[in-house]
Amino acid sequence: MIKLIIKFLPLLIIIGVPSALFAQSKDRVDVFTSVKSGGTESVCERFEPGAPVESVYPEFPARARAERLGGAVKVIVAIGLDGRVSEIRSLEGPPVFRDAARVAALKTEFTDSKCDGKKVEMTGILTFNFVPLALTDVYVVPEKAEDFADVDANSPYYESLLTLTENYQLAFGYADGKYHPAAPLTKGDFAHYLRRTLDLLQNRAEVARKIPREIGLYSPQNELGIQSAEEIADLDSRKPYSASVGFLIAKYDIALVDERKNFKGNLPMTRNEVIASWTIIFGVDTVPVNFRSSGTEDLVMTRGEFALFLHESLYVLTYKVLP
Repeated sequence: MIKLIIKFLPLLIIIGVPSALFAQSKDRVDVFTSVKSGGTESVCERFEPGAPVESVYPEFPARARAERLGGAVKVIVAIGLDGRVSEIRSLEGPPVFRDAARVAALKTEFTDSKCDGKKVEMTGILTFNFVPLALTDVYVVPEKAEDFADVDANSPYYESLLTLTENYQLAFGYADGKYHPAAPLTKGDFAHYLRRTLDLLQNRAEVARKIPREIGLYSPQNELGIQSAEEIADLDSRKPYSASVGFLIAKYDIALVDERKNFKGNLPMTRNEVIASWTIIFGVDTVPVNFRSSGTEDLVMTRGEFALFLHESLYVLTYKVLP
């Protein structure tokens, strides 16, 4: 039964560059790019990493549009001294999107990367997230992990999703009944997960007759003093995460907005961003150790990785609300 609810060298340096969103008439493609050193040059005193000149957005495949398919493609490329992509080293993701992602990756140009003033070759990682708008109009909360059409016992995320689904009722997918573990975790997804996690902990604290603030369960995150969701300029009430954004403000004094009071719900979140918010709200002790200094903090966090993150974090969080 499914319920619908609405990081030249030898050091590694990674620079995450989130790109703007591209909205087609029906579907959209989000692009996230990172650049890292090749790993063979000597250490330089002054390193100037390159960045995309501009993002190249792939065409949304006609078949995927017709069948309302979505997914993310990760492309690793070699970047020459001229800033152009010289080689596709690997390409991972749903076959229906790979050709479009390959074409876009080959067209992407980068500014010069320099070591002590000399140009150097680099490696780039481009993630293209193909999202049919209808896919994210609804969040789906299954009763069993098996209800996610794209997650089985062989998935590296299965155990975490099993626990998040059947023990905590926290995991949610999209309108196609899939979890989409390879897709980037959007800010909207994060807000919805955060609200559901706080509600779970609040309920358990009440059963244990504990007051969350007194036991240091969570802290507010609202530097701008937002009082209601109506103050968030870009929040679309039709999006499935909008209610959670409002609840976070009203109930927990947490406003996930930028300095201009924009939420940007479709923007993918990096590991650093997730860790920063989680640390402010729940404390550094709740951040899983393997996520603290993995060398990939500036890369986008996927929905599957966040399932692992949340699963491990809940060991600490739920301990705090034991009777």
